[in-house]
Amino acid sequence: QAVEDAEMQLAIVNARPSQEAKDVAYSSLLFKQKDLQALDDQISRLENQVRSAPDENIKGRLRQQLSRLKIQYIDLKADIEKVMKKK
Repeated sequence: QAVEDAEMQLAIVNARPSQEAKDVAYSSLLFKQKDLQALDDQISRLENQVRSAPDENIKGRLRQQLSRLKIQYIDLKADIEKVMKKK
């Protein structure tokens, strides 16, 4: 039984992904890249809003939003780079 399990695991590890799996992964990558661009656009707009905010209270809230967006951007970019390295 142990030998059969080991053979099964080896077959799984050595199996090539199907074309469908490759297509799904590629589609996912494209959506992530689109989301990354959207985040970049939001960050740019928010940076402009921070510069033109009328008072420090509003600037502070906008800076918090900006920080959250930048963290999302960094995380998403890391995900994309991780996927690209697997290619």
